[in-house]
Amino acid sequence: MSKSSIEVYNYLAKLDTKYEILGKAQGSLQSALDKLKSESGDNKEQIAKVEKALSSTKDKIKEINDEYDLVGTATTAL
Repeated sequence: MSKSSIEVYNYLAKLDTKYEILGKAQGSLQSALDKLKSESGDNKEQIAKVEKALSSTKDKIKEINDEYDLVGTATTAL
């Protein structure tokens, strides 16, 4: 393997880890939001906080995807 191939692999592995962490956070936040919405009571403030965090996480995932062009980079590397 060439040095550049190893560097590309390491680069993609690092990005995959960041993307995976954000994806897991998104899933956890979505579950928490669904649970809050299904509960009765006065939890509007909590719902708003979780919705804001979920939106922020989705935006960060999109930002990373756009910045690093994960799909394009992976295709090019292959």
